[in-house]
Amino acid sequence: MLRRRAGGWGMFAADRSRALRYVAVGVLAFLLGSLGGVLAVGSIPGPDGVIQACYQKNGGQLRVVSDPSECRSSEVALYWNQSGAQGPTGAKGDTGGSGAQGPTGATGAIGPAGTAGAQGQTGPAGMTGPTGATGATGATGATGATGATGQAGATGPTGPTGPGGTSGSGVTTFTIIVGNATSGVATDFTVTALDPLGNAADVYRGRVHFASSDPQATLPADYTFTALDRGSHTFTNGVTFVATGTQTMIATDAVTPSLTRTAAVTVNPSSFMVVLSPTAVTAGGLASVTVTAVDAGGNTADSYRGTVHFTSSWSFGAIPPDYTFTAADGGTHTFTNQVLFFAAGLQTVTATDTLHPSLTGTSAAVTVNPGVPVRFIVSAAGGNRGVALPSAVFVRDGQGNLVDSYRGTVHFTSTDPSATLPADYTFTSVDGGAHTFTVTWFTSGPQSITVTDTVTPSLTGTSVTVTVNP
Repeated sequence: MLRRRAGGWGMFAADRSRALRYVAVGVLAFLLGSLGGVLAVGSIPGPDGVIQACYQKNGGQLRVVSDPSECRSSEVALYWNQSGAQGPTGAKGDTGGSGAQGPTGATGAIGPAGTAGAQGQTGPAGMTGPTGATGATGATGATGATGATGQAGATGPTGPTGPGGTSGSGVTTFTIIVGNATSGVATDFTVTALDPLGNAADVYRGRVHFASSDPQATLPADYTFTALDRGSHTFTNGVTFVATGTQTMIATDAVTPSLTRTAAVTVNPSSFMVVLSPTAVTAGGLASVTVTAVDAGGNTADSYRGTVHFTSSWSFGAIPPDYTFTAADGGTHTFTNQVLFFAAGLQTVTATDTLHPSLTGTSAAVTVNPGVPVRFIVSAAGGNRGVALPSAVFVRDGQGNLVDSYRGTVHFTSTDPSATLPADYTFTSVDGGAHTFTVTWFTSGPQSITVTDTVTPSLTGTSVTVTVNP
């Protein structure tokens, strides 16, 4: 917009305004002559004191109009104000860069010197006169250097997701990685949005919905990716499966269902149910054990194909070897008469998956009773003659268990014909299969004691040889 230079009319009286209008029109005519254009006469000035015109870009013609909206697309709208009374002098602005020199305006009448404006390009020397009326703007000078970038404005609200929610990021699919899954146990999983090259699409901001082939599975709520995810998000303890075997995990973009991925997940049983039969057995006898893989709901995991390893609560005996379940087992297998008990007391058998130690189970305790007595274990002590020394008798079965149910009567003999030996003794329930006696030696040298059942002579036992001092 053309405007007069600040301070240029500070000394003119108000009654000279009419003369100024004529000067403005003359300047305009002069400019048109210089530009070789044509002025189409309009209202000069307009009702609001502003002169308005349309300048043709290619032809160089200028026509005065009543409203800039009359300008055609090939024209540029120009306007400038009628000169008014001089306002107060403003503060001096920074010196701008020199533009191209415009044509020299006509010298105005000499008046008092006005306030000096910013220094422009030096014109041809001549008599210095007062500042004349502002001339029409000259041709646009060369564009100045680009100013410094202003401070970034606040981020606007996120626009709605486009088709598929990912067209801008080029996402083509998801990957789903699920950790070792066990029925009833919360499991981590990770979802990653991928671009056509298989890289994580870190600009993905879509909302993902989850589903599974396991109707009892616990799944996370819909999740909207953020800038922090960079295209990949891990859901800690995000899914809990109940059904065992091969299950699916499905991730789908909530806006574009065609953007989806299904991953197969192997869900292991939660435990083994181990049952021994019968619940009571005699040491040296056999029992059967049944192992059933079950899920968190106690249902048989008929898809289980793992390998089980057996351990027991006793040191000696026999248990089944490792076994790999087959489809024919349907999740349960019985090992008939493959458990051999030696140790008396309460005993258990444990089955454990060889690859997943957390998948295990222990049977209820069975009662293993001692077998029939087969021998006596006799202990004796050496020492001085004539001194009562301790000795003991233990009733053992074929597996070495103490037979606490023995109620027989024992008789004592010795290699020392002069020894004082215990009288015959009948075992009671208080003894629990073992009783302590005393023996007094009277013959020096190596000696021993023999104990024999009075009814069954084959049930006998002899102590180790001890030394009797002179």
